[in-house]
Parts: sequence; C-alpha cells; structure tokens
Amino acid sequence: MKNHYVGEVKDYYKYGLIRHFSNEHKIKTAVCWMLTRDDGKGQGNDRRFIDNEQWAHFDEDLYIKMKIFKDEILRDVRVVESKETKILENCVFNSNPIDNKGNLEAHYYLEHEKRKEYFNHFIGISAECELTFFDPDTGPQVKYMSKPPEEYLYWNEAKQIYQKKKALLMFQFSRMNLTSIANRNKKIEQSITYLAKAIDENVQGGGRRVTRMYTFASPQVLFILATQPPHDGPIDKGALAFQHTKWHKYGHPEQKGKNRMYGMVMDVIDLKWNGNDVPKIKINDPDSCPDM
Repeated sequence: MKNHYVGEVKDYYKYGLIRHFSNEHKIKTAVCWMLTRDDGKGQGNDRRFIDNEQWAHFDEDLYIKMKIFKDEILRDVRVVESKETKILENCVFNSNPIDNKGNLEAHYYLEHEKRKEYFNHFIGISAECELTFFDPDTGPQVKYMSKPPEEYLYWNEAKQIYQKKKALLMFQFSRMNLTSIANRNKKIEQSITYLAKAIDENVQGGGRRVTRMYTFASPQVLFILATQPPHDGPIDKGALAFQHTKWHKYGHPEQKGKNRMYGMVMDVIDLKWNGNDVPKIKINDPDSCPDM
C-alpha cells in the first residue's frame, strides 16, 4: 500500500469488503497496510468513480465518505483509520512503513531484522482480533517475483499469522474478466494453490487441514480469505453472507455493456488433499453453499 493510492477505486472494493466483516458482522479486524514509499509513477489514481453517483449502489455510506479523497492532501492511511472519518471501524491498524532500501535481494530481505520486527509488532496488536487483513502493493509471494520484495507478503509470514489461529484476508493485484468463468477460475486456482500449501499445518506433520477458502474478485483485485478449520465460525458465516450484499455478482442492475460497474464475485473454494501434495481445488458458486 502507498499513501498516494488511498481513495482510488481498488480501495472502494477493499474498504467495502473489510467493512462487511468488521462493521456488519462485528468481527474484530487487524489491518496491516504494508505501507511502502510513494514512487511518483502515477499509478493508483483512478478516482473517477467518486464523481459517478451510481457507484453508491454498493455501499452508499462508504461512497459518501470516500469523496474526501478528491483532496490530495487527505490521501493518507491515517485518514482511513481516523475515528472521525469512520471509514473502517472495529479495527486496529499497523500503519508503520515496511523497512526497505529498494535494493535488497529478496532472499536477504526475507531475513532482514527490521522486517521481522515489523511482523512481530503486527502479531502483538492483532492478539485480540479474529481476522487479519494484509495489503501488499502486489500481493502474496509467487514463484517468480518481478517486483521489489517489500511489495509482497511472504508465505512464511502468512503461515506465522495463520498459526496464531487468525483468519487471513489478502489483497492481490490481478486483472480478470469477471464474466468469464474460465478466466476467473484460472486466476483463483493459481493463487489458492500456493497459499493452501504454505499455510496448511499438516505439511509439517500433524495439525488440522485447510479444506475451505473464499475469494472475492473485482476486475482489478482478487481478495483471498483463508479461515480456520473446521471452517464453520463467524468469519465463514460472514463470508457466505456476502452473497446477499449489493457487492456480490456483477454490479449495478441498470448498467450494461462496457459501461457496467462491477462489484465483487465471491467464490467458495473447497480443497481436497491427497497426502501432502498440492490439493485438488473445487470452485463453487456460493448459491450452492447454504448459509450457516
């Protein structure tokens, strides 16, 4: 996350999803911005939705509050955290910047003492929280990382949090065609496979198996949610309830064609393990999964 991204359209999705859990379902949430330095590249400046009132369809209260980010001076995560703006409530925040010098090799940066301190601090502030949200610039670690290491959440860090019996919700930058099931499923399978194998406790011998996850897909962002086995707690109930919100499926009912505004498509992911190998993934439409 960078401060100059604050208030753009991907944040509308992000805040909307966090609010669904923290505000609507009263789930105490810890937000780790993984804040990096502004780079002056001009990315993350799509705030055109703020001037289109039809975007209020998804979350009118949030839409109105986000209008303040038309003012460049207010584009700061501390404004999002503020008790005055009430954008995100029932949350605690780690708004410290991730230590980086921009030229560290990934294998070294992973062991960098400052990075360890950063995540240990987050573990401390999230002690009373059920849900944790991570907001890396790019997303979770992948096999071949083309961006600086500070733009990723590493799998060992995700596992460390998950072992504290927290649910993990993660941002991943990912362009996709929501109406193409094949395209969406391919992106989901790639992301879920890595994460499931990384956090599954049975890989290390013994422990509980991860057998269900959830994804929330918008045209530019994929959010991945890994809950704790046996996957029947308040966060799972909140995830399944998402299908009844205005965010779910394809957006504003009066919008069609290329001008259509898209919400988020929620999918329920069931994982079937064979030993410690990569799990078989079944992507279910939430309509086939009854509410708990």
